Amino acid sequence: MKNRNIIPLFFALASIGTLSAEEANPVIEPAAKAILEESVKAVGGKEAILKIKSRQIEGKMVMAAQGIEMKMSLTQKGGTKALMKMESPGIIVDQGYDGETAWSKNSLQGIRELVGPELEQAKEAATISVELSTLNNLTSAKLLDDAEENGKTFKVIEITSKDAIPKTLYFDTDTKLLAQTVSKIATGPDTTVETTVSFSDYKELDGVKYPFTTKMKIIGQDVTLSVSSIQQNIEVDDAIFALPE
Repeated sequence: MKNRNIIPLFFALASIGTLSAEEANPVIEPAAKAILEESVKAVGGKEAILKIKSRQIEGKMVMAAQGIEMKMSLTQKGGTKALMKMESPGIIVDQGYDGETAWSKNSLQGIRELVGPELEQAKEAATISVELSTLNNLTSAKLLDDAEENGKTFKVIEITSKDAIPKTLYFDTDTKLLAQTVSKIATGPDTTVETTVSFSDYKELDGVKYPFTTKMKIIGQDVTLSVSSIQQNIEVDDAIFALPE
């Protein structure tokens, strides 16, 4: 994988993929919606989630096969703003969304504004709770057959949210937490790829659970995002999200 293809990966890890699409005659099956409602309760519940106004995540992204390790951070505010920063020898990447404009600044491509699928992906990266946002913006939901892997059983639903293509979501039947998604992500202004993202090592902070390990399979590559620390409800200056001059 060329270095330029590394740049969108953190956006993809911060979200679970969102692209423009339309669906005819959407149906929300009650059983499928109930699984989403259970997942919101499992992470802490709507009341606890809404108390989180900002979040700063620190950690690292590793592509072991390529020998690539990058320091990373994600700052979110109000569910509408996000700034992602990645750094390794020879690669520096900043990507931001100020509530209207999404942008990328990196040592390989300079500064550019993100549009289309990349813009939608940036919006979702700002989301404080994927589970609650998905439930609030749900346009269709279908219950699929249960899946089993490594002795565990998962409830599986296929959903679309506003401005999103179908995603397949897997929920741990024991914890009710989101364990995996299969969807598409934007790797450029006009390119998308299917990817599988797995979430594990959930820890509770301020009454809300968050996955400290995220693993992605994309374009035949394995990427692991490991979180080292999370701070919530901190003061964040809106200026950090603005498109650089």
